[in-house]
Amino acid sequence: MIRATLDTPVLVAGLGSRGASYRILQALIAGRFEAAVSVALFLEYEDVLTRPAILKERIPDLTADDVLDALDYLAGLFYLAQPIYYQPKPALPDPGDEKVLECVVRSQSQCLVTMNHKHFREAAPLFGFQLVTPGDFLNLLQRSTSWQ
Repeated sequence: MIRATLDTPVLVAGLGSRGASYRILQALIAGRFEAAVSVALFLEYEDVLTRPAILKERIPDLTADDVLDALDYLAGLFYLAQPIYYQPKPALPDPGDEKVLECVVRSQSQCLVTMNHKHFREAAPLFGFQLVTPGDFLNLLQRSTSWQ
């Protein structure tokens, strides 16, 4: 089974639209892949997805409580990245993305699903993961399973 880490904007898009990111959340719920998360990344999900501006502009059909309920549900489906006993040196242009990279590395995710390839492009070969857009990840899931 594929293990992937979902960048925060993928969750935002998944809760606020019916596109590829939404279908990724459906695939996660259906057990078609394993989504990895760390404590730091999950806290970022909670912080970003409940910001008033994000709710108003990107997830207008949900309240902060709805988002927290959805995250509580998803928390039961996530693979929790195990703690490590060393801290990788910063490898990304945006220090805010380090927690995403750390989760990918700690969980041994095969993929990072993100719309932000620019910041992760150099890290992917260095740490041995595939960098994919939500649409590319859906194609990968289709090739690796019988999921449609």
